[in-house]
Parts: sequence; C-alpha cells; structure tokens
Amino acid sequence: MAAKVVQREDGREAGQLRAMGCELRPLTRCDGSASFNLNTTSALAGVYGPREAKSNVKQSDESVVMVSFNAADGPPSAEEKEVQSMLRQALEAVVVRSQNPMTQIEVAVQCNHDDGGLLAASVNASLAALADAGVALRAQAAAVCVAVGGDGGLLLDPSRGECEGASAVVTFVVRADDGAVISSHCTGACSEDAYFNALQAATA
Repeated sequence: MAAKVVQREDGREAGQLRAMGCELRPLTRCDGSASFNLNTTSALAGVYGPREAKSNVKQSDESVVMVSFNAADGPPSAEEKEVQSMLRQALEAVVVRSQNPMTQIEVAVQCNHDDGGLLAASVNASLAALADAGVALRAQAAAVCVAVGGDGGLLLDPSRGECEGASAVVTFVVRADDGAVISSHCTGACSEDAYFNALQAATA
C-alpha cells in the first residue's frame, strides 16, 4: 500500500525534514553533553556516569539507565512525564548495559522549546551526549518522528500543530548504518499498514 502525499502549511514536502543542528559539550559539569534542535524544537542533554549505582537500583549484571526530563518553563506536565518514560525505553534499547554492571548512567534532558518532534530531539540529544561521555552504544543511531493522518497521509518531522492534527505520531530510533529499527514509540492509533508506511518514510 503506497503512502499518500500531503501538502504542508510551512511549504515543506511531506517527506522533508526541518533544519537541524547539534552541538557537543555545551555543559561543563557532566561527563558528556549535547544539544539538538529541529528548527525551533530544542533539547539539551547531560550525562553523568557510568558511576556506582545506588543500592536500591543496582543490578549485578548490567547498568541502570536513569532519565530525568524537565521543561524550561516549569515542572513537567503529564505529556512531558510520558516523554520521559518513552525516552528511557529508547535509551535502554541503545546502551550496551552489560558493559558496566552495578553502575548507573544518568541522563538529564531539558526541553528548551517544543514545536513538534520533542521525543526525537530528546533522543538525538541524549545519544550524542552518551557518545560524548564515552558510553558504549549498540550502534550509531538517530530518532525521527512521523505523523500519520486520518486518511493515511504521512508527514515526516511534524510541527506541533501537525502532531496535534494527526491520528498517530510515531517516533522511530533507527541504526545509522542500515536503517534497522532499534525501538519505536507510537502515540494515538494507526493501522499496521500505516505504521509500516511511516517506517518506510522514516528510513527512506
């Protein structure tokens, strides 16, 4: 089933990303840090560790990935807490946790601005910060977001307005070398066909 083509308010093609940027080591008091932006959507990540885990979270055979997520303008909302949970799941799938048993790796992410694609920006900032800290990763990876319309139309790297108007928003974390999916997170509901169309758009 072929993906449908739709037009966008900002003039981009349906499969066109926004301008993006990444800066390494914007923070000095952590083991690794990075900022990542998709146009005006911006996330800043700092990594602390690996270091000895606290006794209540320590695992004998692998490290523990701990994630905190905060908005720039106040305490996290329910939506942002969901982003924190999804971010942790994505990072746990990428970090080689068996390499540093009995340690914890803390990733602190701050959202500076959200105009759509916040989870993707947060994952990308976190992956760059983890690499900067020397944490072993299963592969070089990147996150990309796709909005699925009610009619099956797909929008790559959607703005916040496009996310709000979509039936589902899917964020994929994919390997940079072969496009294989490491993890994916879907908010909303979409058919199996729409999901795989979104995956095709994300890895094209």
